[in-house]
Amino acid sequence: MPQKISRIELEFILKSLKERRASVELQLDGRRLPAIVSSFNDEQITFEILSDELPKTHEDQPIEMLFQFRGQTFSGKSKVVKPVESGVLVRQPRAVHRDLARRFPRILAPRGIGVYFVLDEQAISLSFPDSEQYAPVQKPSFDPGFDVSQLTDLLQAFRERALQYAAESKIVMLRDRKPKGMFERLIVHTGRILVLPFPVEQSQTVPPEAVANLITRHRVETLEREMAEQFSGALQVLTDASNEMRRKKLMYELYCPILYYQYVVGYLYLVRPIAPGAEFDPEVLDFVWQYARVFAYSLEANGYFRSDETRPELRKAELIDLSANGVLFSVPKDGPSLGMYAETRLELRLDRRRASVQARVVRRIEEGERVFLGLQFTKIAPELQRALCRRLYGIDSPEEAEEFSAIELEDLESPGGSA
Repeated sequence: MPQKISRIELEFILKSLKERRASVELQLDGRRLPAIVSSFNDEQITFEILSDELPKTHEDQPIEMLFQFRGQTFSGKSKVVKPVESGVLVRQPRAVHRDLARRFPRILAPRGIGVYFVLDEQAISLSFPDSEQYAPVQKPSFDPGFDVSQLTDLLQAFRERALQYAAESKIVMLRDRKPKGMFERLIVHTGRILVLPFPVEQSQTVPPEAVANLITRHRVETLEREMAEQFSGALQVLTDASNEMRRKKLMYELYCPILYYQYVVGYLYLVRPIAPGAEFDPEVLDFVWQYARVFAYSLEANGYFRSDETRPELRKAELIDLSANGVLFSVPKDGPSLGMYAETRLELRLDRRRASVQARVVRRIEEGERVFLGLQFTKIAPELQRALCRRLYGIDSPEEAEEFSAIELEDLESPGGSA
């Protein structure tokens, strides 16, 4: 059952979509158009349409926008104000709804936040996903020219098509192992494509929509500052590797993550030597990105993620959502759990800060093989709550954050909704 979101939440989401240049789908006269939010105010939204051929639009033409945010699908209907350069100006929708049916499996959460506590003598650590990117696993909406449910066909097609862009190609699966080396750590953490020599977006002609899927110099510099333990010296490693590639006369090396929702389960690797007259073809970025999506779907269709021996961390306790007033997480049905109204003490990790809070179970919902538990904070330091508000919503006032908490509780009580 769709749930209408508040004005404050919509403003927060639009700001995030704009800053991340996240993809939005516009439906106009039966056409599905990829777009990004370029600007907005209380009355209007300007979309930049990422299409070679811009549609013809006119005033009061019906338009619908659909997008994903933190694992949920949102939609809103509106009307065109006027066409603008590279896009369209539309009125703010009177109502934007979230699809509650998609709440659980599709989560994109902020980094640097975690929860730890002990239950039934078992230590439970809840962390948001490592990857900054998120890709829903869906059957391709286009015909790739082979049976995507057959892994053998998929692998053969990859080898054949990769020859257009590389002399050597392979698929590396991160099965039951942590990332090794700086390159793997970067693509697993960011969920984005790494291209050497680095940074490719400054040395080659790359479309704006492709840059959004690339590891950029700015992102690496930020990681060096904020996560020095993991990424100290990353920029120098990339620079040294790029210099070595030039010595070996390689045009590029490319690492593209295979995203299974928020998890990086492997990556595509391509390498191409320098050839007379050859130039970097930006189409290779679209090829590997789309192929990785198809490959993730094929893995799921073939039961790769259902094996008892495959990626058990996907089924452990998972932190789903966090508000200024509570936390939502899931555990396996046969694992440790909490009864309704039980009280417990949590250790909340907020970036480099750790603090103890008390919480009570206020929601408990079983769905499939998992149990979803909603805990409300009963004792939390005011300064910690303000820090949560800033981290989650970009606001300082817990009172303003009440709107978000109210929305969350309504979701839990709605038919088909979850905590």
